Amino acid sequence: MNIFVVIDNNWDNYAIITKYISLDYMPEDVKINHVYGKHLKNISKICNQKMIHLYRRNVDPKFPLMSYYEIIKNMNICIIFHNFIEYNTQSSFVIEVCQQNSIPYIIISEHNKKCYLNGEVCEGKFKNALKLAINSEYNRSDFRFIKGDTEYTNLFIDIVKDEKTIPELKKNIKRCYDRLKDYQSNNSIIYIDN
Repeated sequence: MNIFVVIDNNWDNYAIITKYISLDYMPEDVKINHVYGKHLKNISKICNQKMIHLYRRNVDPKFPLMSYYEIIKNMNICIIFHNFIEYNTQSSFVIEVCQQNSIPYIIISEHNKKCYLNGEVCEGKFKNALKLAINSEYNRSDFRFIKGDTEYTNLFIDIVKDEKTIPELKKNIKRCYDRLKDYQSNNSIIYIDN
């Protein structure tokens, strides 16, 4: 079973993530999928502690939306840690794709003790919502793209890095070392013997 875990950019409550990413709730054959980024280190640590398989997924900086479509298309469930305060983010995009394609998704928020199953408050606990999501099926062959997904084009700007040539990198490193050397020489303690 493939589960795609998505986390808001400003999410910092890793205790909640640790609570819900656990074999106490999930089946033993679970594979957690997460995108390279800010939260991967913490997700990796949680998965290592809980002995859960983690698949690190890459997003192509030139075609980030297509990368996300390909990842979501192969998932059984998406678990989204989302506080509903950030819009036009990866979390919002994944929620919209899941709604469009009837992919089961669970939203966990810091502001509500209950979770949301497919956008509706689940009356039971997380374990029951996960069972319902596992038992629901969707047709992968009917996967549809979001109409108007261009509003999400600015989402992944932080992923794109400027490519620099090796001579440029050498020049930058030399300039930094020169600046550090000047700083050390100007701020060093000078001993004066009487």
